[in-house]
Amino acid sequence: MLKKILVVVGMLVAASAFAAESQRLVYRVLSGERGLQIGQADLAWTLSDDGRYTMTLQLQSTGLVALVAQVNEKRTSNGTWDAKTGFHPLHYERLRSGKPPEMLDFDWKARTVRSTRKGKTVDLPLTDHEQDYLSLMHQLGFLRQKGPREGKIAVVTGKRIKQATYRVEPQPERLKLDGLGEIPVQRITARTVEGDFAMTVWWQSEPASRPVRLLIEAEDGVFDHWLQP
Repeated sequence: MLKKILVVVGMLVAASAFAAESQRLVYRVLSGERGLQIGQADLAWTLSDDGRYTMTLQLQSTGLVALVAQVNEKRTSNGTWDAKTGFHPLHYERLRSGKPPEMLDFDWKARTVRSTRKGKTVDLPLTDHEQDYLSLMHQLGFLRQKGPREGKIAVVTGKRIKQATYRVEPQPERLKLDGLGEIPVQRITARTVEGDFAMTVWWQSEPASRPVRLLIEAEDGVFDHWLQP
């Protein structure tokens, strides 16, 4: 009984170190070098004490952009997490209006991930540190607390597994956000070896643990997410 209690306590402590047990955040999304606001993103996640997680990111166009092009995209990721190694996705899905769904199904026992994209399915080999597009952000937050300052990580896309390296900046920063003031953060960046994808997260530790800015640099553009009050 004592052993079970200690395991649960350890998991709860780990959760508080990098993410709330359940949280919902809203971001304004900017695109391109000029930072044109294109929409709003709703991010929600739940970490349960039985080692399961669920994450959802919903993007919708707003303002003048919505008059020109309606964007409605939803990404979901669910899987397991633990206090020693962080997040292990099991299923990832991307839904966009007018396009077939993109899915990833992870089989960690068989060391394969099944990717379904544009109606085609392919099996890719897994090692130990692969993440999907959505779980990557939280894994970087976990590594900020639990992992070495630099290391290897990988991102599974619809086409292939992209090998990457990550770095946790040793010095904290202060990030100014509209309506929220200056917030103490720590910056973590993951960048693929080829340089065709990068994710940078500015993670707040106190009084709340949350990603307050998320910058995505990919082949299809640059997308900058800023937390709203």
